[in-house]
Amino acid sequence: MPVKGADLLEACRGELLQGDPEQIISGFSIDTRTIQRGDFFIPLRGEKEDGHRYLPAAAAGGASGSFCARRPPPGLPPQFLLIGVPDVLAALQQAAAFHRRRFNLPVIGVTGSSGKTTTKDFIASVLSSRMKVLKTEGNLNNEIGLPLTLLRLDQSCQVAVLEMGMSAPGEITLLAQLADPGIGVITNIGEAHLEMLGSIEAIAAAKEELLDVIGSRGTAVLNADDPRLQEIGARFGGKVYTYGFTRGDIRATSFSQRRESSYFRVSFPDGEEGSFSLPLPGRHLASNALAALTVGYLLGVSPLEMKSALQKSRITGGRLQLLTNRNGIRIIDDSYNANPDSVRAALEVLQEMAGSRSIAILGDMLELGPAEKELHREAGRFAAGCQIGALVTVGKLGAEIAAGAAAAGLPAVACPSHAAAVEAVQRMAPEAGWCILVKGSRGMRMETIVKELMDTPKGDSE
Repeated sequence: MPVKGADLLEACRGELLQGDPEQIISGFSIDTRTIQRGDFFIPLRGEKEDGHRYLPAAAAGGASGSFCARRPPPGLPPQFLLIGVPDVLAALQQAAAFHRRRFNLPVIGVTGSSGKTTTKDFIASVLSSRMKVLKTEGNLNNEIGLPLTLLRLDQSCQVAVLEMGMSAPGEITLLAQLADPGIGVITNIGEAHLEMLGSIEAIAAAKEELLDVIGSRGTAVLNADDPRLQEIGARFGGKVYTYGFTRGDIRATSFSQRRESSYFRVSFPDGEEGSFSLPLPGRHLASNALAALTVGYLLGVSPLEMKSALQKSRITGGRLQLLTNRNGIRIIDDSYNANPDSVRAALEVLQEMAGSRSIAILGDMLELGPAEKELHREAGRFAAGCQIGALVTVGKLGAEIAAGAAAAGLPAVACPSHAAAVEAVQRMAPEAGWCILVKGSRGMRMETIVKELMDTPKGDSE
């Protein structure tokens, strides 16, 4: 179903400044460096840049047109479609909501304090065994990324799986209103974003916004192993399906991990049972896979189809990616982000994979508010309890992790920089077969440590 300039004018009640409103728009872009011919440019304003400065570059790059919230620059080609709007971001969101409602298809919204990106990837994999799926790419899960994803809907799409992130109250309400999902998946309620929301209760309320928008007409898919989600499910007026290890409509009756794969047996509400596996380690990833199996079950995908899909599934980069460097040392790249729950889960994976032949490199967990120091010390104590080989930390809060670990008996080194952390690991002289976990909040850029470890010349750590 093509998008025309007239559709955008109707969606955002904009003003036609120039160009042909019947012009077909082939895509949408917020970056003139990657713009494709026929794309419609979205000139967003940021803290340092105003996208309106790049209108001439967008036109020169082949863009079909653009929104405009200020006086347009002179010299734009007359065929360049220009739609005047009061607010470009609001216009993008209005266009996305308008476009989404042109399609009658299942939409699944996915949120949670941790695991939502992996869960989204697993759901998309399971559903792709039978349907053409539109999913959130990477981590485009905010007020900009989700509208851009919705605008990619076309007539070939049979289902959409959309990740919804948040850092403040009301954000998931906005995203859910734009996407209009019929199924809402919540993976867990944890300490992520405590600094902005203030309490676990406020975080739970923010995640529950997804179900508030869906309402009694929709279906909630909730982690039954999370007590706060049990409470949310009891309040929800629509249908509720749960998944988990200890309880749930779809339940893992066993779990094991062998080397770099996970194996679990699952019982379904209709009495059917099946054995499933993931090409990835970790009980927490199996939990995310249970969420995907629940959605697949609701949409009529058979256990056999889902089994094959999960075996071949791949997850977004920086999330428990298993790598091996030139010295034969395994690297667990879990660098994309971190909060207390996800750090504990990653440490458990490290323990299971390598035991004492392992090193964890942990960076600051950001946005945790007044409790941040104690939460970091708790992470250190947990690391010590996992009986891994050693701990290296980066950052001021990372030093609190090291202090907690050292007090509990785990060898720990606190480092002021990425380079110092890499040097500390090299002094520990890990050998082939050892395993190194790298994890920290997005702002810590822990992926640079992964790159350094992967680029280590053969023999440098021996």
